Amino acid sequence: MARILFLDDDPLSLKMFSKIMELSGHEAVTTSNADEALALAVRHHPDLMFTDFQMPEKDGLEVIKALRGQEETQRLPIFVVSANADENLGERVLEAGGQGFLRKPLRLDALLITIQNCLEGNYS
Repeated sequence: MARILFLDDDPLSLKMFSKIMELSGHEAVTTSNADEALALAVRHHPDLMFTDFQMPEKDGLEVIKALRGQEETQRLPIFVVSANADENLGERVLEAGGQGFLRKPLRLDALLITIQNCLEGNYS
């Protein structure tokens, strides 16, 4: 079982992530606030994190950079999830220190494969 942190400003997305994790045997820690996500990452020591790109207070890249700047979260695998059509977003995620990018609408199989690969250490 993995502990996975989800940051998204859409409450329905957070409910969906929680339910999927429950059914998959994982624990979801969820928040809609970027600053709270930073604190939760330190407090709960998640195995990996998914963050929405477009957030009200900090975008996903700012969240990644903030987490990379803390000793406790420097190695936390972080994936950005977004409907953003920017062709370079995946590259920008990697440059910021993230592991990858998943496009919304999110496919369940892509999410579960990403989680499994990450838990097995198979990510960038």
